[in-house]
Amino acid sequence: MKKRKAAVVGVIMAAALTFGVGYAALSDSMQIDGRMNVNGGTAFDADIYFTSAGEVGATAYTATIATDKDAASFTVSGLSGKGESVTIPFVISNFGDNDAWVSVKTAPSASSELHPNYGTIYTLSTDLTAAKKLAAGTTETPTTLTVNVTVTMIATPEDPVADTFTVMLDVSSNDPAAQA
Repeated sequence: MKKRKAAVVGVIMAAALTFGVGYAALSDSMQIDGRMNVNGGTAFDADIYFTSAGEVGATAYTATIATDKDAASFTVSGLSGKGESVTIPFVISNFGDNDAWVSVKTAPSASSELHPNYGTIYTLSTDLTAAKKLAAGTTETPTTLTVNVTVTMIATPEDPVADTFTVMLDVSSNDPAAQA
């Protein structure tokens, strides 16, 4: 019985390992957190994260950085009519000892208000439309990049709304455009 149980566990572990290696071989990108090795043992320090969100004293939004610093959220509450917009600056800093390619993704919260005729009442855009190289920095002098995210109303809501959005950081050791 013990031999059979050991064989079953072995088969399950081998299958999981096979699927994991297969997925890794077919994947185009990965999320980098902390320190990892790439290119046959070359150390890649991924000490890159959001260091600033929004401007002090802004009245149309509030912005905060997540605890792990690889995402930020902002709530827009000062827009009331179609065509109005607000731009929120986010600073990304590289404290690591290697260059990296960074990009951001934006998303509305799951509770974003939907207009009965238009669906969503906002559009999100960013001035970082493709991954950008962020040079290596140091703990004392990080290299920074400011990314602006703009929220524009495409419909006028029945009542004033406050909606929350997320900005997520994506980091790669290689230029994603070169890998395509």
